[in-house]
Order: sequence, then structure tokens, then C-alpha cells
Amino acid sequence: IKDGQKILEAMCGTALLSKELQRLFQKCQNYALDFSQGMLNMAPEELKKVQASVVAMPFSNESFDRIFLRSAIYDLPKRMQLKALQEINRVLVADGVFTLQTYITTDKTHNALNDIVNIKDLASGQCQDMGKEEYPRYFAKLEELTAWFDEAGFVFEKADEFEGVIDLL
Repeated sequence: IKDGQKILEAMCGTALLSKELQRLFQKCQNYALDFSQGMLNMAPEELKKVQASVVAMPFSNESFDRIFLRSAIYDLPKRMQLKALQEINRVLVADGVFTLQTYITTDKTHNALNDIVNIKDLASGQCQDMGKEEYPRYFAKLEELTAWFDEAGFVFEKADEFEGVIDLL
């Protein structure tokens, strides 16, 4: 990241990453985008906050040098995840960098993880407006993500991957 660059945290929630980027890169233009005004209201005041969907961002083509999306793409239904990647590629400059942090499922964990998170959402009433998707939230397999990156026009580079265990209490 260099001085003067435009940085976007997409699907930022309370914009914790944007806050840190603002602190570290004060000579950059840092933007925090989220669909939820409630989440943006919890973000630090000094950030440039934009309420919009990641699948229809109100920015012109090639607006940002760096885009980050962390721990959130799975909050979109499967049918919208490719569209989000296409939209991110649209607003990213030609030599820009997009960093995605997400959970990836395997054949062994795919159905179980998607079932668990969606049963929780159904029980809490959290996904009432998500439509009639099989999985209103969707955790993709690595093969799906790499195919979506390719279709969206990205060069996919897997930087770090690790396995973890989630203990149920």
C-alpha cells in the first residue's frame, strides 16, 4: 500500500480493518462499504462510510487500488458470490490487489457447515429476507471459489491455507 492510494473494505461490518488501515495509512483514502447502516453506525466516525451492496457498488470502474473482503462473502447466497467478485473486479484498478479472507469447505465439511449456519439463521429469524435459497449463507469449496475468480477475471493466488477445528461446547 502506497501513499495516495484508494482502499476499500467491502462488506466491512463495523469496519475494524478499515479503522486499522486508516491508522496505518493516513495518506490513503480509506472507504468502508456495508449493506447494513446499523453496522456502519458502529464504525469509527473518521472513516468514509458507504451504505451499499457489494453486488452493486456506487463507484466508477477502476476506482480502488486495494480491496479487502474478510470473513463475509459467505454471508451472501451462492448465486450472489460470483456477482460480488465481478463487481469487485469492476471497481479495482487494472494492477490492483484484492484480498479475500474466507472459510473454505471440503467434501467432508461442505454440507455440514452450510447446514449448521443456516439452521442457526432460520432458528433466529436472521435470514427471513434472503429468499428461498437452499443455503441463504453459503460456504464454498476451493474449486468453486477458484472457478468464480477465473470467471470474474481475477488471477487467483492462494496465499495461505490452514485447517482448523471448531470445538462444539
